[in-house]
Amino acid sequence: MNGRRALSLPLIVVLLGGFGVRAYQGIRGGWELDRGHLERNRGNYEEAAPRLESAAVGQNVRTALLMAGEARLDLWEKQVRRRGALGADPQQLVHAARDFLTCRCVAPAARRHWKGLGEVYDAMEWMARERRSEQAWVPREQAWAGVGRWGRVAVGVLKVALDSSPNWGRLHDRLALTLWNYGLDDDARMAVRDSARVLPIFYRHPYHKIPELPDWVAEEFAAASREVLGQVPLFPRHGHLIDLGKLERRLGANERAIAVLEEALAAGGDRLRVAEASFHLGLAQVAAERFSEGQRHLEQALEHPVFRVSALRSLATLAARQGDDATALGHLRRLRWEQPGELWPCLEFAVVAARMENWPAATESLRWARLKHSGDPRPVIELARIHLAMGDRNSATSMAEELERMIGPAASESLSLRREIARDR
Repeated sequence: MNGRRALSLPLIVVLLGGFGVRAYQGIRGGWELDRGHLERNRGNYEEAAPRLESAAVGQNVRTALLMAGEARLDLWEKQVRRRGALGADPQQLVHAARDFLTCRCVAPAARRHWKGLGEVYDAMEWMARERRSEQAWVPREQAWAGVGRWGRVAVGVLKVALDSSPNWGRLHDRLALTLWNYGLDDDARMAVRDSARVLPIFYRHPYHKIPELPDWVAEEFAAASREVLGQVPLFPRHGHLIDLGKLERRLGANERAIAVLEEALAAGGDRLRVAEASFHLGLAQVAAERFSEGQRHLEQALEHPVFRVSALRSLATLAARQGDDATALGHLRRLRWEQPGELWPCLEFAVVAARMENWPAATESLRWARLKHSGDPRPVIELARIHLAMGDRNSATSMAEELERMIGPAASESLSLRREIARDR
């Protein structure tokens, strides 16, 4: 019996010692994690990265390594800003890539780390291109020949990420933009189609924010959106139809847009969805010169507050285009009530009122606009022109003098206005 006790005592001591070491490591790792996170928030990336790496113990491994990788990326970007792109140390990117990859191995289902790793290698590709002394021209059919080692790795890593998360639209977008930036249009087309199949809502993707968006991006997206109509899980059909109709209208395919939006309107939905379908259907019909139908649907969109202002603007523009100034003035009056601080309704109201020779209404609108937008020369210029039309040259001249006192481009406007006053003699 005593022998058993003698044997168990060292075992207990060893176990207690092991638990003590683990507890110490956990407490120290938690402290290092908090301290590293604090230093990163302060911008002390040189100190944050090693602290976060040493915090990678126990349950903190995944979080600590991810934060360490991001800290190293922050450090690299800081060096780029300090030294310039050509002076930065590429090894910082390599270390950050290693940390991201380590995180991926710790949490195999974590798509974020593969995406981050792809972005790391993409940055390395562009840095390598900047270091080249010459940029060789590559024919479009041989576009892959112009992509360096790191760029190919970036594409491969992003495709690995998609294998684990094929239904993540933003990941498809990242791949599509990477391929497009490398000049790989054919591959980018397929990536755009894949992103549309996963999430067929165009404004939820980064493409529409690109200033000079190629026509083929929207065309490929619309084609893929048509293919999966009604097949996207958890996405109501009427919402899919509305977004597809908006995209068709953007492409100038007004008749296709009308057909899709009429189907969306027939599918129903809540008040907001009905108003949205009515509004975009009205715009498509106006663009197709089906004015009476377009007017009717725009008036239906007025019933919802979200689309009231946009519908009023469109109805006012349509009425003025058809020569119905009285109706246009009514819509603009209501629009001024809805948006008392906006300049456009005041200016348009004055232009239409002046066409109708309703001088009191025109001058009142412009005086209000001048009061609300005192630094903008446009209300002053229009007010001067209305005074000229009324035969009041003295008031028009005082408006020109007011323009001369303004700062900016108003001085050249005042010269033009004085020439108009001189011609009116």
